[in-house]
Amino acid sequence: MTGEAHVPTSLSAHALERLPAAVGQPRPRSGVAPGIVHIGPGAFHRAHQAGYTERALSDDGDDRWSIFAISPRSTGIAERLEAQDGYYSVTEMDGHRARTGVVGAISVTAAERARPGSIASAIAARTTRIVTLTVTEHGYADQDMLGRLTDGLLSRLDAHAEPLTMLACDNLRNADRVLPTALHSFARGLEPGRARALISYLAESVTFPASVVDRITPATTQADLAMVSARLGLEDLAAVVTEPYRQWVLTDEFPAGRPRWETAGVQFTADVEPAEQQKLRLLNGTHSALAYLGSLCDHPTIAAATADVRLDEFVRAMAETEVIPALNVKYGKEIGGTDYLESVLTRFANPALRHTVEQISRDGSRKIPIRLFDTIGECLALGVEPIRAITVVAAWLTFAATATSDSGTPLTVTDPLADVLADNRERVASERVLDMLATQRTHRELVHDRRFLLPLRAQLRTIERRGVTAALDDLRADLA
Repeated sequence: MTGEAHVPTSLSAHALERLPAAVGQPRPRSGVAPGIVHIGPGAFHRAHQAGYTERALSDDGDDRWSIFAISPRSTGIAERLEAQDGYYSVTEMDGHRARTGVVGAISVTAAERARPGSIASAIAARTTRIVTLTVTEHGYADQDMLGRLTDGLLSRLDAHAEPLTMLACDNLRNADRVLPTALHSFARGLEPGRARALISYLAESVTFPASVVDRITPATTQADLAMVSARLGLEDLAAVVTEPYRQWVLTDEFPAGRPRWETAGVQFTADVEPAEQQKLRLLNGTHSALAYLGSLCDHPTIAAATADVRLDEFVRAMAETEVIPALNVKYGKEIGGTDYLESVLTRFANPALRHTVEQISRDGSRKIPIRLFDTIGECLALGVEPIRAITVVAAWLTFAATATSDSGTPLTVTDPLADVLADNRERVASERVLDMLATQRTHRELVHDRRFLLPLRAQLRTIERRGVTAALDDLRADLA
């Protein structure tokens, strides 16, 4: 009928034959029950773990390792994936070109809210050998979530099922210890006999590999969906737009087997800590620096902040003179070299990924200590003043306490300590306030160290009186 907009057919198993030749095709499915249960199939999982699994299964055709994806809270993404038979597209963009492929690794979907008990029954299934999770940091303290995991583990124990791997894939430090610790803590609230049985089962039959994950994956926008629909000739409401770069580092602890992820580029190692610290300090630390400095300079995105010559020069100098030397001394080898730094800054400069400074600036009171405090403390121990890392802490405190840029523009602050910092605006660098950030012994010592406090307060005064750009210009002149 004339005058009506054409609505494209949705992506689905039946529509795969309509995909353009330029679009990467998913591997054929065999109908074998999935061997992986994934909890939390948000955009990051679909861009990262599911993408690696698709590549591995395409290489060896072993369909035992398809994924049963379960949404633990909302129903939206599970419904969209189910309507598309689990298929969705991933579009990689680098500012110059785009590449789109369809992923079929997710073969079954469910939403816990719509089908209560889905998580427990999927974990208990005899075909399940691996449970992966992307549930955010808060998920590992969520009692409802831990209860669902525990129900599945107890059912599996009662059924004498095969050993199981539980793999936390969140951007969370020491997630391989956080998850079992949370499960042990929850178990202690059970009836004593069941508690002992579960704790014994966790020790004897469940492994928790260490994992480092990395891929910048912004939330998908309506503009992204329209772009993807034009590329596919099909509507894809579960589409993901991401960067070409990806990394996954794992310890190889899978007693019931695993996909051949190494064929897809996964790095297996005996110790993930060097890779974790490299990412945490060089990538995440630099990300935070650009977010807080960029916010105060009125830059809307990380790409815009990276394009600011003053900020680019600052984060390069921070990495080269403070972060990398501290990493190299700590690990006795060069793990944080300039090649990695260059790749990080190239990724941040990608204009195709509108990663907003507001998004990266969230929860600074949780992120700043683990991203910057170790570098600051280790530099001080070496007799080096880490003035640039300290300046980032000052920029964050200014951002969080004032919620205003240098130009007077209001800023959005999302932080569990936002009210405390705003109420203590004049005393934001007091030891009492900084104590709230210190969750580790070394951090508690740092926030009482005059070598940290004096330059921090000096930088805060400069930023408050003259703005962050003046503080950066002063540093450039002083350290030239």
